[in-house]
Amino acid sequence: MVQPQTAKAETPASAASTNAQMDDVIDTLTSLRLTNSALRREASTLRAEKANLTNMLESLAGFLMQMDRFMIFQASRFPGEAERVAFLVSRLTGEAEKWAIPHMQPDSPLRNNYQGFLAELRRTYNGTSPAPALPTRARNL
Repeated sequence: MVQPQTAKAETPASAASTNAQMDDVIDTLTSLRLTNSALRREASTLRAEKANLTNMLESLAGFLMQMDRFMIFQASRFPGEAERVAFLVSRLTGEAEKWAIPHMQPDSPLRNNYQGFLAELRRTYNGTSPAPALPTRARNL
């Protein structure tokens, strides 16, 4: 015959430990909710305004240096290769933007390969064609 199991009586020490653990979990959850809320607000304010190619004075090398510097200082906004490529493409206009469109297709190997995308961009434009500058407001995001 199977005996019914009886609930073990909690000792005051185990109850206090359980309460402390619950308080820690609640504090962590509250902190995560606040962080999530702050990140959502921050993400909603991001803007990537395009530069005007007709007012371009910088070379491709200068443009790419600005992009790299921006992505280094804002590394948390660019966790992967695809995000870096997408942001760089969002800064292109005119012929450079048209050139980039096929490389953003889901089957393109360069879509998730930032260094490969840069190499192809450099190869295409030989580092001499003008590229859009990163606007001041974008630098200050």
